[in-house]
Amino acid sequence: MRPLAPYVFLALAAWPAFASEGVVIVEQVDDLTRGVQRKRMIAVSPDGARLDHYQDGRKTTVIYNVHTETLSVVDHESRIYRQFNERDAKRMSKQLSSHAGDAEKQQDQRIRETSPEHRAHLEQLMRGERGGMGAAAADQRKPLQFEETAETDHVDDRPCKWIEARRDDEPVVRACVAAPKAFDLDAKRLAPLAEAVRLMDRLSPGDAVQHTLPARNRIPLRQTVYAQGLALQTIEHQELRTQEIPEKIFHPPTDYQVRQTFGFAF
Repeated sequence: MRPLAPYVFLALAAWPAFASEGVVIVEQVDDLTRGVQRKRMIAVSPDGARLDHYQDGRKTTVIYNVHTETLSVVDHESRIYRQFNERDAKRMSKQLSSHAGDAEKQQDQRIRETSPEHRAHLEQLMRGERGGMGAAAADQRKPLQFEETAETDHVDDRPCKWIEARRDDEPVVRACVAAPKAFDLDAKRLAPLAEAVRLMDRLSPGDAVQHTLPARNRIPLRQTVYAQGLALQTIEHQELRTQEIPEKIFHPPTDYQVRQTFGFAF
């Protein structure tokens, strides 16, 4: 086994013996909008999936626990975490629908109270607001369309094939990917990551896109993430290894406080 890099979150000697063999992926992320670099680490085992982010010295962790079927987002600087599960997704969806309905009722009431000479103009404005919000929400919910290209490449002497992910004909991700078998890895071992990404996307649509490829059993060796046609990030694969991963890392720290609010991005 290769020695662990000093920044890796798995200090194995400090953990109890409850562990399963899993996969650790280490990537280098270049934020093109801010001109900063950070490490990104993903750990996946039969117990769950964990994504550690480091940016400007701040660490945020997203944890999916297979046994509790919960997603936790941990802010280490504030020493708090938020939890989310399938029931929360359904409740939030109902709340958003209810808020949208209330907003429409308020708009209708405002139209009725407006003088006749201004009513038509106000109705047009309100109709535009409703349509715009609905279109934006629908756009975020549109599934990614993956297209394989004829281009091939090599990254660190590993062959890979370029693919593109688009949403509504706009580029979202362009990546050179390798199959898990190129790393002697069974694709089934990444299944907990796929479930984590599914919940992340329900919580904050569109923000989980950078984790989509490993969740689809594609190991990206080099990728670019776009928004509205502009390149936001480049991500370079650095390492993939298998090792024993303690079950305890798929739980939030016990001395952190839980918060029940949502609406954050990953």
